[in-house]
Amino acid sequence: LVHSHLAKMPPLPQEINPEIPDLLAEITIKLMSKSPENRYQTARGIRYDLERFQEVLLNHGQIKSWQLGSRDIADRFIICDKVYGRDKEIAILLDAFARVRQGSKELMLVLGSSGIGKTAIIYEINQPILEQKGYFTAGKYEQLQNNKNNIPVSALLKALGNLLQQVLTQSPEELVAWKNKILLTLGEQAQVIIDVIPELEKIIGSQPAVTKLTSNAAQNRFNVLFAKFIQIFANEEHPLVIFLDDLQWADSTSLKLIQFLIKEPDTKYLLLIGAYRDHEVYSGHPLTVTLEGLRKIEPKTAINEIHLQPLDKNQLNLLISGNLDCEETLSLSLTEFVFTQAQGNPFFSNQLIKSMYEDGLLHFDFQLGCWQCDIYKAQALYGNDILQLLATQIHKLPITTQELLKIAACIGNEFDLLTLAIVCEKSQVEIASNLQNALTAELIIPQDEKHNLLYPETYQNDYIKKYKFFHDRVQQAAYLLIPDNEKESTHWHLGQLIYEYSKNRDKKELEEKIFIIANQLNVAQTIIHTAREVEKYQLAELNLIAGHKAKLSTAYEAAINYLRFALELLPANSWQTHYHLTLDLYLEAVEVEFLNINFDQAEIYIKLVQQKAVGNRE
Repeated sequence: LVHSHLAKMPPLPQEINPEIPDLLAEITIKLMSKSPENRYQTARGIRYDLERFQEVLLNHGQIKSWQLGSRDIADRFIICDKVYGRDKEIAILLDAFARVRQGSKELMLVLGSSGIGKTAIIYEINQPILEQKGYFTAGKYEQLQNNKNNIPVSALLKALGNLLQQVLTQSPEELVAWKNKILLTLGEQAQVIIDVIPELEKIIGSQPAVTKLTSNAAQNRFNVLFAKFIQIFANEEHPLVIFLDDLQWADSTSLKLIQFLIKEPDTKYLLLIGAYRDHEVYSGHPLTVTLEGLRKIEPKTAINEIHLQPLDKNQLNLLISGNLDCEETLSLSLTEFVFTQAQGNPFFSNQLIKSMYEDGLLHFDFQLGCWQCDIYKAQALYGNDILQLLATQIHKLPITTQELLKIAACIGNEFDLLTLAIVCEKSQVEIASNLQNALTAELIIPQDEKHNLLYPETYQNDYIKKYKFFHDRVQQAAYLLIPDNEKESTHWHLGQLIYEYSKNRDKKELEEKIFIIANQLNVAQTIIHTAREVEKYQLAELNLIAGHKAKLSTAYEAAINYLRFALELLPANSWQTHYHLTLDLYLEAVEVEFLNINFDQAEIYIKLVQQKAVGNRE
């Protein structure tokens, strides 16, 4: 049903009943359009067309076609989902998918500044892909306050987790077929993938533990199994598109894995799309190094780029006239003002127009039947700082909603209701209610599958469980509302609350949330410096758990960052006061330093362990 709702066009009414007049069928199809901006926007518009249709039918008998929606002018300002000025770029993406359908694999890179529309054009190809029975899934990397402790391979795992959620909606018979196919491909090693993508266990059930490997063997095993796992879904019947957003923040393990997938000869029917801000990627950036290496090693593999430029005035005028549903000539003066302020950036342009509407500088004149705007007042009110503009929008919300957005911004671009309820110590129902104003203002959007895919009014008695900020800049604006001298204490408080909640439930819960707990606590450097010894040992233990989990995911660089952080927390007498924790940390660090090919550092740790360890020296 969901696939039909998204991808399949409804049959023409005349196919069901030939007696239905063509014009009435056109009205019906317009009401059922897949794109919201192509549907009627007002009841007035529908009523006018129906009354005119009825009048012609009764008085003349013959129905002449006319332009539907001629009186369908909305008096509410709504930013439409339509993408303007990007037809060429969307065609390039669809051409790449067409090549992939023939059995190739391709890496497509979409470059541009923040708010330029990278994500928007990629999601434009979602429906055409679904219509051609392809799979589309996406994940996003996040910028954390401490990049060294970024969650390893997060976007890739998120994308494949979303893909498995799509699979789980299929019939029991299809799920059995998927289970057999996955087990046949992964064999007794399936637990390696379950460890990083828990959704897989819902399809294939619990699996036996795998043999523990050391050195590069574990990394190689993971890479091979990961590639095989993707090949299960990327096939002739269902080509696979994986979109990874904000690649400039990808961890080194992700970049190595992307490199492996492109180099892997058996991978076909795969289109890997990466979007990143090119102005944040310098010549020695890990992403640059990875891409240069790929071009040298795999010259035969298609690695293409789309450089998104700001909209020109004509394209921006199309966007503005489309949002206001007016003639292009009527919006020229507003376009000139917005272009001067936002320099053709689509996201910033929409936010500026939205603020003008909310501040009463843009309003619908019912007598004239069109929009009016006060550009002079807008020029005096708004500066050129988009973050200040977004912060102003957040300040318009109730204080309780503002506080929630600040906390959510600390958690990340995506956040869930349960985590907010934990850290705010309130019920999920109360949190959902307080977030409604931010949803209405479109500063955050729902992430639940059913709220994304179906009509939200059918879930009036339910509430959204997962959210994301509408844009990175909104998250940044919310985070900047926290005074600098309160940022560390906010992160520390969040980490402690999530830790206490997880610890009091079960070990599995703690392991699932260990990265977010460690990341939040590790940011609070000043607090850690003055913390009690018992708190430092507790944080060292949490970083040990995080380091171990990162190692199991073969994210060795992330693992050593957690472990080094933990070792720095240990006082000089830790071998005497907390022997087992200290020993476990050093032994784990020895292994991970070795896996990172840091042999000299591993040797230092080995000698220290030989000196301090007691009992069995083997």
